[in-house]
Amino acid sequence: MTNHWGFRVEGIDVPTFGWQGANDRNVRRPIGEHYGRTIPGAVLTLCEHEGHFVFYATPFASSAR
Repeated sequence: MTNHWGFRVEGIDVPTFGWQGANDRNVRRPIGEHYGRTIPGAVLTLCEHEGHFVFYATPFASSAR
């Protein structure tokens, strides 16, 4: 939201999955929620007790929705 990526996230038209650590200090929860709402068809998984490095702390395959 602060840097321009050269495209609009609203135009993403492929399956998109996001995992957001609720305790992430680098990418705050409202930003992850924004992308979850803004990217068409996106699936956002909020990992309540995780930070920025969700995949190091939570095995990829066991991410719960």
